[in-house]
Amino acid sequence: MSLLRDQLAAALSGSGLSAQPPAAAAAAPPPDPHDHLLSDEGHQGSAWLALLAETLRKTPGGPALKAKPALGQARQVHDQLGKLLKTAGRGRELRALAEARKKFESDREDAAWRRIKARLEAAGVSEKAYRSLKQEEGRDPVATVRALSKIPDDELRGMGTERLRERLG
Repeated sequence: MSLLRDQLAAALSGSGLSAQPPAAAAAAPPPDPHDHLLSDEGHQGSAWLALLAETLRKTPGGPALKAKPALGQARQVHDQLGKLLKTAGRGRELRALAEARKKFESDREDAAWRRIKARLEAAGVSEKAYRSLKQEEGRDPVATVRALSKIPDDELRGMGTERLRERLG
């Protein structure tokens, strides 16, 4: 009984034992700081949307923008405002706005491709299949992330390139 008590006291005092994180938790990759861009509200805090709203405030007669617009509406307002800025001779503002949108779209696509690659690697799909998807003309990476999330892991595991393309549409 005293041996058991001594072992318990040693465990509680921290001597002789060390806490080891589970292997799965230790192997989990850190979250991508740009993952929020893939959500439906990912554009809400972006520099592009802030610049769009600021430019709209400075432009009389410009299109209306909701307080929390959908991504499609923000793109439409951006395009309409671009035409107004061009006819008004405000090219510098137009270029800054276009640059901010391009950076947002690029960051969003990069986050989507990183998520696709991580999911395919975790499922044991070949690197060749990932490269094939990425090189495919006209493939929307955000739509691919959504389609890929609907495929169960056991079905995805070991899937070939052609079958993966067929399944993702």
